Amino acid sequence: MRKSIAVIGAQLGDEGKGKMVDYVVEQAAKSVHSTDTFHKPILVRRYQGGANAGHTLIVNGQKHALHLVPSGILEPNAYNLIDQQVFVNPRLLVEEITKLRSAGVAVSPENLGIAANAHVTLEYHVADDQFDYTKKQRSSTGNGIRQTAVDKQNRTGIRFVEFLDQQAFKGALEERFPKGLPEQYGSLESFIDSYAAERDFLQGFVIQSHIAGKRHGGEYEIWEGAQGVLLDVDVGLSPDVTSSNPAFIPGKTDLRMGVFKLYKSSAGTGKRPFVSQMPQTLERKVRKPWGEFGTTTHKPRDIGWFDAVAAKYAVEAAQIDVAVFTCGDKMELLHQLGVKPKIAVGYVVGGIQFNEWNHSFHKRGFLHHVKPVYEEFEPWEHFTEQDGRSLSPNAARYVRRIEELLDRECILLGTGPGREEMIVRKNPYDLIR
Repeated sequence: MRKSIAVIGAQLGDEGKGKMVDYVVEQAAKSVHSTDTFHKPILVRRYQGGANAGHTLIVNGQKHALHLVPSGILEPNAYNLIDQQVFVNPRLLVEEITKLRSAGVAVSPENLGIAANAHVTLEYHVADDQFDYTKKQRSSTGNGIRQTAVDKQNRTGIRFVEFLDQQAFKGALEERFPKGLPEQYGSLESFIDSYAAERDFLQGFVIQSHIAGKRHGGEYEIWEGAQGVLLDVDVGLSPDVTSSNPAFIPGKTDLRMGVFKLYKSSAGTGKRPFVSQMPQTLERKVRKPWGEFGTTTHKPRDIGWFDAVAAKYAVEAAQIDVAVFTCGDKMELLHQLGVKPKIAVGYVVGGIQFNEWNHSFHKRGFLHHVKPVYEEFEPWEHFTEQDGRSLSPNAARYVRRIEELLDRECILLGTGPGREEMIVRKNPYDLIR
């Protein structure tokens, strides 16, 4: 019987989901032995987002930055599906596949598929998004995701299978632009021709989502999310959210793993509140050593303390079963700086303290006026003991308190960026009956 696990970012993105997907895939691969390229025993599904996502894998010292390609691409027994809710930028996808191949990673229709009815992000979507990307109060990665989502909801979007067919592509563009393309894109014919190389390159990758589900993943299915629950278009911190649903997995799951940094970071703020944000002086000290720059945008991330109020809300909104924590090793720097790590355990507004998420928090701008209530902890010189398999006392107290606040068990702790840098308290597959 198929075992299905979802890996969900439970904060504002950048939690380390890619590494955890890679780990879950690796564990699945240990129990399968297949040479059948037509029926892969493991199916990895990117279920939302687009090229605005950035998942970083470090395996055998080699770094791979993924944006559209699912994080199971390094496993020979896995089939990777860019599912129908994903927004696919053909130009960027071709670049990503080409880069992976040049790094020695096998990528072909045997191990990668693109859902026929996924919507494509085209040049005019990206161009329209550049204003939001370049403005000081950044709220976008500049990848045209919002614009693609608007076209999809307006029924004027173009599906991947239409993009691959030159005549269907032309007909869809004529419906989208009945008065002709904007002048800067040239004629309709020249615009279509400009994508000829991408159409040719990607022809063999098209597949129907349900066919991929029937053909592959007979033993294991891994759902890979992008962004984070607090950026979900429905349950996130509106209006500065993404245009898809990180919190909602469009299929059956046996276990939902929520990935949390042991602090908090955000690649873009705009009008989005950041209740637990650190003082800027401390942000500047930790940002570079912690590597807090966006995988996709390379922009500096905003950094804050772990926010248990928002994290508990994410657990409940996304129906998360177990927790996964990352980046505690980075927080060793706080010991050197003489700074005590904090956890936001409540919000105060109008003299009233809230320890749980309140419906008022969904009002735009409301969270800009709340003040965090913190608990302080002693910093740790070393996140783990010398054996690398157990937490140091101060780190253990901090982790245990977060588990209590979330009412969820932590089963995995990342102790560094590499695949092998992990404390495994429980194998997630052992929790599936």
